Amino acid sequence: MPICESCGSQVQKLSVHSVTKKKLCLKCLIESGSYRPRFDDLDSDEEQRGSIRIPITLIMDMELDDRKKKYSAYSADMSMTGICIAWDGCSSCSGYIEKGIHENCILYPYYINNENRKPFTIQLDFSKNMAIQVPAYAVYTLKEENLDIEYVGAKFADLTPAENRTIEQVIISYA
Repeated sequence: MPICESCGSQVQKLSVHSVTKKKLCLKCLIESGSYRPRFDDLDSDEEQRGSIRIPITLIMDMELDDRKKKYSAYSADMSMTGICIAWDGCSSCSGYIEKGIHENCILYPYYINNENRKPFTIQLDFSKNMAIQVPAYAVYTLKEENLDIEYVGAKFADLTPAENRTIEQVIISYA
């Protein structure tokens, strides 16, 4: 297992610090002060992330249509800027678009490249006593053949500082 060059911890994933070039765990990278992902510099037409993905499985709900309809789901991975959601899928889609969302998909109104987009709500249940609701935009959908699960890449939208801290604490605890 890799070892962080700053704290000496054995961790699943390391990242290289942009200035010192040391291989650091996520906790040390965040504490260095240089890890503050910004998504506005990224091209939303491509699947790109402003931060490290951590495999985290959380039970969640996606709330669509102004909270009139909830869909049960779980996370496949999460970062400071977004989440990969796994769910039963959209039965109304007539097809998939590579790195996008089909216009017949129920997630299309929430698609980041739809000029009339609006955020949908994700309720993240971290524990029995800790849950937050965050706004997000859908970036892509993916359905692998022979699976009844659809993956939705979602980018968090306009998180509050408290929501950012909560997500950061959860990611650090899983890193």
